[in-house]
Amino acid sequence: MKSICLSLLLAAAVISVEIPIQRRVVASTLSSGIPIDFDTASKAYVGVISLGSPGQDFNVAFDLNTPALWVPDSACSCGDICKNEKLCPQLCAAHCCTKSFLGDEKSGSCTNKNVFDTQKSRSYVGGDANVSLKFLEGTVEAATGYETLRIGPHYRPGLTANNIQFGRVKGFNEAYKLVNFDGVFGLGFGEVKGLSSPIKQLASHGVIPSALLTAYFYNQGHNNTVDGVLTIGEVDRRRCENVKFFAETVRTADACVFRSPTFNVSANYGITNGSWLGVLDFNSDTIHVPPFAAKVIANYLSGTVDNEGRVIYKCGKSLLLCFNIGGQQLALSTTLFEERDVGTLCRLKIGATDDSDKYAFRRYILGLIVILEKANGPHQPTSPRIVIRIPISRVGEISRAIGLVARRQQGHQQSHSVALQK
Repeated sequence: MKSICLSLLLAAAVISVEIPIQRRVVASTLSSGIPIDFDTASKAYVGVISLGSPGQDFNVAFDLNTPALWVPDSACSCGDICKNEKLCPQLCAAHCCTKSFLGDEKSGSCTNKNVFDTQKSRSYVGGDANVSLKFLEGTVEAATGYETLRIGPHYRPGLTANNIQFGRVKGFNEAYKLVNFDGVFGLGFGEVKGLSSPIKQLASHGVIPSALLTAYFYNQGHNNTVDGVLTIGEVDRRRCENVKFFAETVRTADACVFRSPTFNVSANYGITNGSWLGVLDFNSDTIHVPPFAAKVIANYLSGTVDNEGRVIYKCGKSLLLCFNIGGQQLALSTTLFEERDVGTLCRLKIGATDDSDKYAFRRYILGLIVILEKANGPHQPTSPRIVIRIPISRVGEISRAIGLVARRQQGHQQSHSVALQK
């Protein structure tokens, strides 16, 4: 069938005398999206990008809590086992089998990682700054530079832009060896210590029409080869429907957040704190609420709160939890978050926030679309917006979903808006 179609197209081209054309942006070229997979070890959604000319491919974790893009540098150390010429090709990444990459460091952080080699790229431009970035409950030091970025692997067509700022990291802690990705692609819309968001850069370069991210997560099933799809630059019209509700949000330096001042367990009973804010988070696997809220939930379910702050109750009971998302009310049943404990008992993927935790809430928003958009200029190319869609039928089966983190924060910040679809 493909051969027949191609032949017909070629025949039409031969007999045509004149074909008027018009330069325009074709939406479907952007809506194909980036396949992403969930890494259970690090609780991160991972996809492929390439940097350089020719492109060097990297598995990156997409993170909504940072605007920074960084990958490991070729100076990152390999393990001693990589010095064995016979073992290296099987047990180490290709770059480790080149003697020039084997330094005196013993950490071996990049034994099985893809690394960026500035010497192998024609388009690399060095920067003049070093940035400290939060990573895996610690920090990494990144040297900034500019490079050609492609969304997707180097061998496939994808969004491509020159001179995108990113970071190169040489040293890591032991935890880095355990994650199944190389670097981080920050989906925040701000900047951190001069390192700007790649999505904002793509928009300012004119590669995408606006600073917009669409995230779609598939139901689990035998027909799914990936866990989700990210679309950068527009709403994923193939998978996401029209937005109907908007809510005001605020923006911080490294993430887009919204006010979440109330939490109710019924129409007439709940708790209020005007300083609570929420932020989207790919990595949250449990809803955390203030200890008092956890006790209220447990009381309504005739249950208890265990030593880990988890709500335990007899299976078969349910409760409607009412969240305030930037002024919009969203009601979700506890049945969406329950899992079997022991015997006839169930437990919620909802727990009490630790007293030392700076966050008041960590919670999911499920089965809806969320768009973060500048209230004072939604049509500007650099307006930060996020679209998120999670099929509601998947909610009760998995613990990896978009998390909304409401934190204690004083003062007011720049206003944006959130669009919700129920």
